[in-house]
Amino acid sequence: MGAKVHELALPGGGHYSWVFRCPACKSQHQCDNRWGFNGDVEHPTFTGSVLVYAVDHGTPDAPVHRPRCHAQVTDGRISYYADSTHALAGQTVDLPDWHASTHAESVPHESVDACSPAPDASKLTTPMRPPPTDTPMPVEVPHLGGVTIRHPSK
Repeated sequence: MGAKVHELALPGGGHYSWVFRCPACKSQHQCDNRWGFNGDVEHPTFTGSVLVYAVDHGTPDAPVHRPRCHAQVTDGRISYYADSTHALAGQTVDLPDWHASTHAESVPHESVDACSPAPDASKLTTPMRPPPTDTPMPVEVPHLGGVTIRHPSK
């Protein structure tokens, strides 16, 4: 069994977020410091659910649809809520090992989905606000077309 998550680094080398491969969306989702993380890259658990909103983009000749993905990552498995709009809605599956699901040490920036912690509606007293504009972003690596990944073991 290998690592199921990788760490995205800030320009100075500090932690930005954890990224994992979503088997339902066939893309990477990330969890930044708004989620708790148990620190186990082989059996990751993130506190709070992960919510990726559905998006239609692309061109009329090449449309792209990203489904709504609402999930909970616990002990290396991902449980999809029924409000997800992909084929794995309502199911629980293992997260794939990172190296089995990607061959690159860099993740293309456009392939990392922006996630939101799903609010607990019963505790929400004010609308959720976007993160501050001074929130640091992952390191851009133009010659690789992606963001730098810092291995947790290095």
